[in-house]
Amino acid sequence: MQKHIGNSLRLFACALVLGTATMAHAFDTGPHQDLTREVMAEVGMNDEANRTVQLENWLSDYYSNQPIAGTKSDLEKLHFDALTNTESVTRYWSRLTLNTKNAVQGAAKEKNPMKVLALTGMSLHAVQDFYTHSNWVETHPAPAGSDYNTVTWFDTKNRTGVRTGNYPNSKTKDPNDHGDYDYGINHDSQSRPEFGRAYVFGYAASRQWVHQIREWVSEIDPQVWTDAQHLKLSDDDKRGLANGMEAAYRISLWITAGGKSGTWKGKGSGYSAGFASMTAGWMASSGGVFTKHFKDDKWQQLLTGGQGDALNLKLPESTDTDPEADAVPKVAHVPMNKKVVLVRTTEIKELPTKFFEAKIDVGGKADFWAKITIGGMTFIENTYQDRDNVGHPWETIKFVDDSVESVDIRIEVWDEDLPTKADDHCDICNGGGYDQVLKYNTNSRLISGTINGVFDGDNKTFGEGGNEKDRAFIRGFITTRTLAKPEPDA
Repeated sequence: MQKHIGNSLRLFACALVLGTATMAHAFDTGPHQDLTREVMAEVGMNDEANRTVQLENWLSDYYSNQPIAGTKSDLEKLHFDALTNTESVTRYWSRLTLNTKNAVQGAAKEKNPMKVLALTGMSLHAVQDFYTHSNWVETHPAPAGSDYNTVTWFDTKNRTGVRTGNYPNSKTKDPNDHGDYDYGINHDSQSRPEFGRAYVFGYAASRQWVHQIREWVSEIDPQVWTDAQHLKLSDDDKRGLANGMEAAYRISLWITAGGKSGTWKGKGSGYSAGFASMTAGWMASSGGVFTKHFKDDKWQQLLTGGQGDALNLKLPESTDTDPEADAVPKVAHVPMNKKVVLVRTTEIKELPTKFFEAKIDVGGKADFWAKITIGGMTFIENTYQDRDNVGHPWETIKFVDDSVESVDIRIEVWDEDLPTKADDHCDICNGGGYDQVLKYNTNSRLISGTINGVFDGDNKTFGEGGNEKDRAFIRGFITTRTLAKPEPDA
């Protein structure tokens, strides 16, 4: 259905646009959350702990763009921007690594598992951003026999020519700018070339970073890590966590600022009235303990150099002394025992209406989005506002163990009607039910269930349309891709 909201909120949206015009010089929010969730689940974090790390990761981005919070200058440093040669990148990594070790070990000495989780989320933001803001993808192609490379900064001495993008962007659209949806060095979203390769590097690096944080914390007190894994929040903090996660999704999805149209998973989801409504509610709330970590406790300064003995990350302008080489902590290699299951949607479109049948979006075009569940993990994919035919809308990547042969997959398509009405469930199954419910063999690539056969590439896609209400047609493929398993040479 068409979405409406009052004029006062539209004016409020304009004010917010002016205040957030630089937002989202990072992996889009969705990839940050998906990467973090998958890695934190692998190390045994319960749901409350996992979502805490995800929220702290997003707040690192949010407060980078909110000067009223007094955190902007610190958090601008956690995006790996404007490091234009290998030497400056090396100094940044050295400082971030040393600061993170000292910060999480300080939290362990305080017996503060919440602080460990917060610092993990904040530092992961920078780690993940390196692989999407740099030319690492271009300088480290996949070796023969593998679809994706997984070698991280800490695994190799092959760093010649590595840099990150100019930020802010130049007025001439220099290809070395960080860029935006349509140009530049970034791989921030599915809108950009090589997004998938950057995402895989981000996964490998996130695993390595979190495993190392666990080791650093456990050197001081292993019980603190165990307590972090089994985090128990008060009822008030649970509500604050739920509100924060909803804000992270909706604000990123609906933002229309600085020429952007959404920063959840690429362009096309911007909706100014929804953005105004969501942001008004979020700004009116206290944000609970999670925003306190930034605004009052200023834990981010332990990483960025504004507190205690932390080394300043602001490069290349910083004149702080670099850490001695033997003082920089080692980050241990983590063996890669995974492969990728890729669900690639190549088309979604509304089907023609039958006699007396209403369109999906009465009086307008559909606003398609998807839920894609692979091996029990649900990915919330991008919304495309007011478009009833979208090419290549969604790319969903799930990491599974090499030994896994069979994976359950569910594909759901929805039409967004929020914030005024519940979303419509679209029918993409030519049979009973609305969804594609599948079982996928990762070795043979055979799909069974509501679709049967091998459909594993751009030239071999399935195409299915619904036969009930709110009918849509979906085209795509499901395939397995291999990950390189490099040994460290650093």
